[in-house]
Amino acid sequence: MNFPLTNNHDMVAELNWIYPHLERIDLLLQRYYYQKRDWFDSLPESFLLTEDEVDQRLAEPQGIPHWLKTNNIVGNAETDGNSTSGALSLLIERNRS
Repeated sequence: MNFPLTNNHDMVAELNWIYPHLERIDLLLQRYYYQKRDWFDSLPESFLLTEDEVDQRLAEPQGIPHWLKTNNIVGNAETDGNSTSGALSLLIERNRS
């Protein structure tokens, strides 16, 4: 699973290290949402996995968040490779539109 922002080997290693952590955080937040859904406004269905999918992925993690694997937002990012913060800013701006 390589979705590098640049061709920098260190950046690829850092991203591959963080993907499983992002996945776990995302899944735990989704589980919390389902447990407390009456407290929150509804979220877009395209963003959420079903409750069963969340439980299944928590039991058998894929090593990458579903939204990253599906949309490949990092792999499709166009960056000049100069900075991580610049790349993240680009991703945020692109997803706002």
